[in-house]
Amino acid sequence: MSSHSSEALLLSALLLAACAHPEQAPSRATVDAPVVAAQRTSLPAFHSVAGTVRSQTASTLSANVVGTVVRVLVAEGDRVRAGEVVVEIDARAQRAQADRARAGGEEVERAIDAATANAKLAESTYQRYAALRERGSASPQELDEVRARQTAAQAELARLVARRGEARAESAQAAAVLGYSSVRAPIDGIVTGRFADPGAQAAPGVPLIAIEDEHATRVDTNVPENVAVRAGDRAVVVAGNERLSARVTRVQPSVDSSARSALVKLELDRPLRSGTYVNVLFPVGERSAVTVPSSSVVHRGELTSVFVVGADHVARMRLITLGAIDADRTEILSGLDAGESIVSAPARVREGMVVRSGA
Repeated sequence: MSSHSSEALLLSALLLAACAHPEQAPSRATVDAPVVAAQRTSLPAFHSVAGTVRSQTASTLSANVVGTVVRVLVAEGDRVRAGEVVVEIDARAQRAQADRARAGGEEVERAIDAATANAKLAESTYQRYAALRERGSASPQELDEVRARQTAAQAELARLVARRGEARAESAQAAAVLGYSSVRAPIDGIVTGRFADPGAQAAPGVPLIAIEDEHATRVDTNVPENVAVRAGDRAVVVAGNERLSARVTRVQPSVDSSARSALVKLELDRPLRSGTYVNVLFPVGERSAVTVPSSSVVHRGELTSVFVVGADHVARMRLITLGAIDADRTEILSGLDAGESIVSAPARVREGMVVRSGA
C-alpha cells in the first residue's frame, strides 16, 4: 500500500472518531415565566415648569413699638408654635411707663378710700345738723355750710372714681405697650425669613421675621403664554419621588412682558413643606410611547433593565431608559421597541435562562 493511501485511511479514521464523540453544547436552565409584548400606547403629554410650594397662611412680623432688638430667638427653618416669643425688644422705657401707671393707679385707690371716708363723715354730719335745725338748735347758715361740705365731699369722691377709670386705662395701655416688646408667632409654622439681628432698630412696619404654615398646599409657578391653562384645570406636581395631584385656582390675567409668562396658582390635594421646589406638569394633549408592565422592570442600583426573550426563548437582560411611571405600566424611552417580547414577572429569571412562556 502506498504512503498516500495510508495517510488517507488515517484521516478517515480520525474523522469517524470525531463524529462518534461530538462536543456537547452546555445545557441551559429552564424557567416558567409569563412573557408579554411591549406595546405602543397613547399617553398624556405634559408641559413641565418649575414651581415652589407656598403656604396659604403667611405672616411677616414687625414690632408695634420703636426700640432696639435685644434677642432673636429663631433662625430660618425653625418650627414655632403660636404665641411663642421670637424677638425681644429693649423694654426698659416701656417697663418704667408701666410701673408709673401702676403706681398712679395705686395712689388713686388710696385717695378714693380717703374720699369715701370723708364723704361718709360729711353725710352723717349733714344728717345730724338737719335734725338739729328741725328742733331749732342749729341756724340756717350752719346747715348750709354743712350741706356745702357734704356736696364737696361727694363731688371729690366722684372725681376720684372717674380718675380711677382713667388710671386703669393708662395702666392697661402701658401693659400692652410693654407686651409689644416681645414679638410672638401668630401661627404654628416654620420660619422662612429672619431680617434682624440683635442691635437692629425695630419699628412699626420694619420686617423682623417671616413665618409660614409648615403644611402648605399652594404652588406658585409661571406658565408660558403659549400653554393654555384655566382655573379648575388639573395638573401633576412632582416633588422628588412623589407625584401629587393639584388643581389650578387662579391664573393671573396679565402676562409678564419680559418672561412672556403668567403667574399660576394651584392647590395641592395633599400638603407639602413650604418652600419645596417642585415640577408642575400641565397636560397638553397625547403622545405615542412604548410601554411595558411596571412589574417587568428590574432595578439594580441606578440601572434599570428588562429581560428580552428572543426567538430561541432565551432571556437576555437589556438596559432601558424609563419615562413616565404609574402603578400598572411604565414608559420606555430607549432600549426597547414595540412588539419585542419581555418577561413580565422576572423574579426567578436569570441571564441566559430558557423561558417557557405562559406558566
